[in-house]
Amino acid sequence: MEAPEDLDSLAEDWIALWQSEIAGLAADPELAEQWAAWAALGAAWMRAAAAAAPRFRGPDGHDGPAAPPRPAPAAAASGPGGDARDGGGRDAARDAMAARLAELERRLADLEGRPGGAGADPKRPRGRRPRA
Repeated sequence: MEAPEDLDSLAEDWIALWQSEIAGLAADPELAEQWAAWAALGAAWMRAAAAAAPRFRGPDGHDGPAAPPRPAPAAAASGPGGDARDGGGRDAARDAMAARLAELERRLADLEGRPGGAGADPKRPRGRRPRA
C-alpha cells in the first residue's frame, strides 16, 4: 500500500466529512426528539432512584455521606432479641432482614452442595438443557 502524498490533506478531508455528518445528525428533528426523550427518561429514572434511596444519618444525627451499611456474616446474625452489636434489637425490620438473609444463605448452600447443605443428588447426573 502506497503512502498518500499529502497526509495532512487526507486528515483534513476526513475531519470535514465527520463534521458534516455530525452537523447533519444534529439538524435532524426526529433524531433530536429521540435524544431528548432518552435524556428525559434518564432524568426521570435518576429522580426515582434518588427518592427511593435510604437516607443515612451521621453520628451527630444530621444527613451524612451515603455510606452502605456493613453486612453481618450469617453465622453472626442475631436472633429476634438482638444483641449489643445491632442496638439491642430495637430495629425489628433489620432483625427480620437478617433472619431472611440467613435463610436465603442456607438455601443457597443447599443448592450449591456446600458443606452443611444437601446439594444435588450425586447419583443422578445432570442432563443437558435443550437449546431454544
